[in-house]
Amino acid sequence: MYYDFIISGIVVLFLCGLAIMLDLLLKRKYSHYLLGVMFGLITIFVMCSSKIGMPSSALDFRHITMTMAGFIGGPVTALIAAVISALYRYSLGESGAMGGIIIIISFGCFGTVLGRNLRSKQNGKKLVFWFLVGIAMSVVLLLIIRCFPPQAKHAQAILRIVSGPYFIITPLATTIIFNFYYGVYEYFSKASILNAIINSCPINIMIFDANGPIMVSKNIKTELKTYPFIENLFPLLHPNRTWLNAEEPQHREITTEDGKHFVTDLSSFQMPSGENAFVAIVNDATDLKREQEKLRAANEKFYKVFQLGPHMMAIIRKTDNKFVDVNHRYLEAKGFEYGDVIGKTPIEIGSSESHYEEFIQAVEEQGSVNNIEGSLVTKYGSTGTVIVSVETIHIDDQECYLFAYNDITEMKRMQTERLEQLTKNLELEADLAKSNQLIADIINNMPDGFYALDHQLRFTFVNNKAEELFQKTREEIIGRNLWMIDPQAQGTLLEQNLQKARSDCLPITFEYLGSLHMGSWHQITAYPSEFGLSVYYRNVSEQKLAREKLIKSQKETVSILESMTDCFYAMDQDLQFTYINRAAEIAFKKPREELLGKKMTEVFKANDTALLHYNKVMNEKRSVTFETISKALGDKWLELSVYPTETGVACYFRDITDRKLAEETLRQSEEKFSKAFHGGPIMMMLATIEEGKFIDVNEALCSSTGYTREEIIGHTSKELDFFVESDKRQMIKKILMKQSKTENVEFDFHTKSGKIRHGLSWSQIFYLDGQQCHITGLIDVTEQKRIQKEMAKLDRLNLIGQLAAGIAHEIRNPMTTVRGYLQLLGVKSEFATKKQTFELMISELDRANSIITEFLSLAQTKQAEMQSINLNDILNHLYPLLEADTFTRNKQICFISGEIPNIELNEKEIFQLVLNLTRNGLEAMKEKGLLTIRSYIEGDKVVLSIADEGCGIPPENLDKLGTPFFTTKDDGTGLGLATCYRIAESHNAKINIDSSPRGTTFFIIFPIPKKSRQK
Repeated sequence: MYYDFIISGIVVLFLCGLAIMLDLLLKRKYSHYLLGVMFGLITIFVMCSSKIGMPSSALDFRHITMTMAGFIGGPVTALIAAVISALYRYSLGESGAMGGIIIIISFGCFGTVLGRNLRSKQNGKKLVFWFLVGIAMSVVLLLIIRCFPPQAKHAQAILRIVSGPYFIITPLATTIIFNFYYGVYEYFSKASILNAIINSCPINIMIFDANGPIMVSKNIKTELKTYPFIENLFPLLHPNRTWLNAEEPQHREITTEDGKHFVTDLSSFQMPSGENAFVAIVNDATDLKREQEKLRAANEKFYKVFQLGPHMMAIIRKTDNKFVDVNHRYLEAKGFEYGDVIGKTPIEIGSSESHYEEFIQAVEEQGSVNNIEGSLVTKYGSTGTVIVSVETIHIDDQECYLFAYNDITEMKRMQTERLEQLTKNLELEADLAKSNQLIADIINNMPDGFYALDHQLRFTFVNNKAEELFQKTREEIIGRNLWMIDPQAQGTLLEQNLQKARSDCLPITFEYLGSLHMGSWHQITAYPSEFGLSVYYRNVSEQKLAREKLIKSQKETVSILESMTDCFYAMDQDLQFTYINRAAEIAFKKPREELLGKKMTEVFKANDTALLHYNKVMNEKRSVTFETISKALGDKWLELSVYPTETGVACYFRDITDRKLAEETLRQSEEKFSKAFHGGPIMMMLATIEEGKFIDVNEALCSSTGYTREEIIGHTSKELDFFVESDKRQMIKKILMKQSKTENVEFDFHTKSGKIRHGLSWSQIFYLDGQQCHITGLIDVTEQKRIQKEMAKLDRLNLIGQLAAGIAHEIRNPMTTVRGYLQLLGVKSEFATKKQTFELMISELDRANSIITEFLSLAQTKQAEMQSINLNDILNHLYPLLEADTFTRNKQICFISGEIPNIELNEKEIFQLVLNLTRNGLEAMKEKGLLTIRSYIEGDKVVLSIADEGCGIPPENLDKLGTPFFTTKDDGTGLGLATCYRIAESHNAKINIDSSPRGTTFFIIFPIPKKSRQK
């Protein structure tokens, strides 16, 4: 019986193992249903395999198969397995059917609960845990058998028979089958992960050994269709296969017959069998090769453009501003050899440092510089003019500047000559205007007479001048014959020339001595017509003597009129040219004979805008003036004035291309001013002169004062309390009104926070919308003023020190002699009564000697020897002396040392500095006062602070501190703080003072050397 029982358990393990492997191999979509059927059949098989002569429900292992069904497949698998096995058990009948079905259902639910809570947890891999689960399953199984025994009268006997086997085999079987599940699951999971990585990885991966591929990614399989050689990659890598034994990762490049390039990276590893295998990453580098070839071609093109271009070009490294390369045109223009330039800076070969720095700053701010005028200095000192453009480029992973120069020296010379010629032309135009005005006056005021005669020489019309000529009224003249009015003229030159004009049908001009006004010469012009003659009289008596001048003037007038730049043409209603003047003929670049009588649209591609205006003028009978671009005249801007006439239109036009360019230049100039105003580092403002109201300010002023533009614009300087001295603005206003500008005016101004800053300004008057305004530039020179004061103080220290050094030796020698004799006299018995006097004299000599010593310390010019010392060591060494001095004065002292690095110090001088400052602090305090000495790090500085609890220093004395001989003590020399400032200067340190009525703190700030910062 027990043998069969054990065999049944082994069969259960085997079948459950098959089910586990099936679960891991099947897709999740169908595994639940298939596993349910499989576990149902396994359970039926287990129930059928019982050969013992008692009910199978008490001896089979259906509880293990159902637990595995719920654990592996979940509730769906457990339900399907339970339905199949329960139906089978129900069909068998027999006693104990209810208990068997309950066992099936209970353990299916038990397995489902275990799978949901423990399947993915680490408890599933522990032997003891599953052994305890098996025991629990045995207990549950025996309870079901006890409650629903197969045979009620043999219940006790059955329990005695099956209890032992179940308590032994069930825990063992449970432990084995579940750990087997987790082992197989883990193995297949790792294999699945590796397979997923290789198949889903976007990189072409191949695992192979000496015999060929072992595993290939999907990308490789895709490539295999086009590039079969990848499958035989390993023989292509190296013919002799030396790479098979290589330990280091290897890199191979492969070129196929069709020109494809592949890059392969190899890494070796050892397989479980002990053989070497390789992981290969294969990448198609064909596009990369092509890009590299394109890059090489682009570099070659750049080099050709750089070397063969028409302009001077240079490449300068950004880090050290040295030349990397220049082209031959640059060398020719500068007069240098290639080796003279490469590796040097532009300043070293003669360029202006300020101009170069301006270019570099502009590039840093704007990204590039285009067409900026500059100077070019050659090797021999000659200077030319160039247009400079600068761009930032990368050469060999280095950031560089590419300078392009266009030599415009000759063009500038030509511009100067053109300017001179333009000046002459303007003068000529002025003379021409005067001449035109003179001609107009002559025409309007000349005493010309006019009359018309019919074929019988009867008067048909006379003008006012003709009435004056004949000394008769118009009524007396009209209708009468010429010879009746002027009978003396008959038979004279007048009659002859009038007859000739009639017979020849040609105009005739002649001079005639008048018969009516004897002695008066007239120039007479007769024009024949179909109606008779038109006769013009002009009194030329006064002009007779100036005829040659008049002829010359007429020639000049004709020449000027013909050379005028204004163009004119007329067209009829069909837009046919009826007249074209010489200027228009030149502008059209066609002879007028070729244009007259033709339509404009036949000769030129007419502008739609112009055609629209022509029709509008003809229809509305109103003149218009408009501007347009003429394609026919070479894309020039024209200003056309079109006037209606009886037959069509009359048009005047002029070339305004230069004016348009000037307008564009003005727009660009205004844009540049705006950028310079708002983007410059100098504080700039626009304000009215009368009220001082701000019109505009730049960002530099806002950032310096703390205001926003909205808080400033529209307000006056008085409303903002800008000027510290209110009368300063009135003074600046008076200067502006008198001189139209101010230069280098200094004044103090308030920031938004109330701080007072010192500024240096300059202003210029201009008019904006008819209102007098000024533009002002302002530089904050507060820091410069402070530095000037410090420099003046140091100059006084040096002067006093030099004076002390000169006289100290001469004073000390006689003082030493006097002190020696006083000591000798003091020990003699006859002067015993004067001993105290001698001692007083000696102490005063010693005091004078100490003052001289302080003088000499100010005069010390030798650089003090510095050592790397920790400031705390000096203070700790000095502290007992300071503590004793404090104790004798009935005051307190406190030293707080911080962690600070070693710095370069002269121990002796620092002793003197600390002693002077601490004794000054002790003297400033009352009894029980506390003197605090601290050392600490602040940024990259070591700070020593000495704070007392005295009454503070008056504000008016703060600026005088450190000045030699300035003291507020009755017995002071005024040299102690001066010595401290001299010592601080020799250590490159700064002394800052914070004073209030509650006390004064001196801050001595020492720089930390670079090597100490690195530590």
